[in-house]
Amino acid sequence: MKLQHLSLAFSFVAPAFAQGSDACSAAQAITGVGSFAFDSSSATTDGSPANLCYSSGSAQIERDVWFRWTAPSSGYFTFATCAQTAIDSRLALYDGSCAGAVLACNDDACGLQSQIGYTAVAGLDYLLRVGSFPGTPGGPGQVTITALTPPQVLYTAVNPANNHLYAIIDYASWKDCEARAVQLGAHLAQVEDQAENDWIQQNLIGAVAGANNLWIGLSDELVEGTWAWSNGSSSTFLNWDTGQPDNYGNEDHAYMRPNGFWNDVPNAGGGANPRGLVEFDCGAPPASYCTSGTSSLGCSATLGSSGTPSASSASGFVLSVTNVDAQRQGLIFYGTSGAQAIAWGTSTSFLCVKPPTQRTAVQSSNGTAGQCDGALGIDFNTFMATHPTALGQPFAGTTVFAQGWYRDPPNPKTTMLSDALSFNVCP
Repeated sequence: MKLQHLSLAFSFVAPAFAQGSDACSAAQAITGVGSFAFDSSSATTDGSPANLCYSSGSAQIERDVWFRWTAPSSGYFTFATCAQTAIDSRLALYDGSCAGAVLACNDDACGLQSQIGYTAVAGLDYLLRVGSFPGTPGGPGQVTITALTPPQVLYTAVNPANNHLYAIIDYASWKDCEARAVQLGAHLAQVEDQAENDWIQQNLIGAVAGANNLWIGLSDELVEGTWAWSNGSSSTFLNWDTGQPDNYGNEDHAYMRPNGFWNDVPNAGGGANPRGLVEFDCGAPPASYCTSGTSSLGCSATLGSSGTPSASSASGFVLSVTNVDAQRQGLIFYGTSGAQAIAWGTSTSFLCVKPPTQRTAVQSSNGTAGQCDGALGIDFNTFMATHPTALGQPFAGTTVFAQGWYRDPPNPKTTMLSDALSFNVCP
């Protein structure tokens, strides 16, 4: 809820001509990243209300000017007027049509100025609308477009009560953190009960320097006073601190304080400087499935693992195939399309990973010739880190399906397969 709209006495040098078009249909073309000047001093209101910007009783953006922005690359971009104008700004981003969907909108991310973020696709056009809060004047300023690099994962931990992995990421804005969480196949953390709340407080608050306050996935931006989880959960557990939420200055997003209680603040943190707490349902242990084939020597190879699969760790998750025919060539292959069970040469052997698949390097099973003491192995985290263009390159939140393969000349297919393993890749 806005308490007051002030006319701030910043000094800007007005351009000779208004920058940004007063009409959406003639939006001024811009591309790439950087700062772009605008002047809405004489602008009229051309667009319709944008519900994502609703606050203080209105969703309209008045005195708007328009830009048609072409994304220079695929990735997450922010658009901000923070400290770059004296007007009480509102920003909105639309798909390429003036009658299209509102993709992002913001009123007061940074004082009376605005910041939005969106994951754009290279070469596509988007409409950027720059305007004012209803009833306030237009004026000159700049909007800065920035491409954000992937977030640094500062810390991770698995909650043994729900087998979910929690990651602290380094963006300060609630919206930036949520957008990056979605890119990683997750959301900001949803806290379901007091036990989970206590575990987060005891294990994650203060786990790294500068992360004493943590964003959680709770917001009332869409409907003022109605707090909802960003993952769509219907959980009703709330743990507000005394006197919170107070919506002081239009506070639409929640974070957890060091005492474990929650507070509402603006998108950019309101001085609390939170970091994002992302929750992944990827902490469950790997699961074996399918049936191991029996080789001509009577060996039934088994695929197991140790450690944690992680897209950000260069080592620490080892896949091991044991009980393999000794002195045979073999490898481990994987896919991300799902599980299957297709007969492979004999009635006891099955191909258990759906195509497309990616194989790892061929290796020797070693052991004693004629025995079942051979083995194959690979650190899968290392493989992911050193093969960034591999087919089906897993990322955080991806489920991977893996299986062992090795030579067995007497078999009709001259090869044999182990059972299979599915696992979820964590950050």
